[in-house]
Amino acid sequence: MDACKRVDQALCVYGEIKRTRTEGGEHTAAFMARMAAAMGHLSVDELETIKSLYVLEMTQEEAAEATDCDPSTISRRKKRALERLALLLYPDQYLTDNSMV
Repeated sequence: MDACKRVDQALCVYGEIKRTRTEGGEHTAAFMARMAAAMGHLSVDELETIKSLYVLEMTQEEAAEATDCDPSTISRRKKRALERLALLLYPDQYLTDNSMV
């Protein structure tokens, strides 16, 4: 599985925890802290897009309408955010996935 796919799955879990306000244990707290730290490196637009798609469960079209932009803009923001998070959370795998060798 590539690093961006792993991030997508992690964001699905992150969104579920945020929506349900699951307390969890120390592993959940550590996971949420790691995700929050990584998301701190996103641009405001990328962070808004990730929250809309994964926490609020909006479609790309709904997120575009909510932010008054084109759905293709949301798609690009999501792609950039996933790539940035993959590099931060799974650097070795991301670099291997994207090597030119």
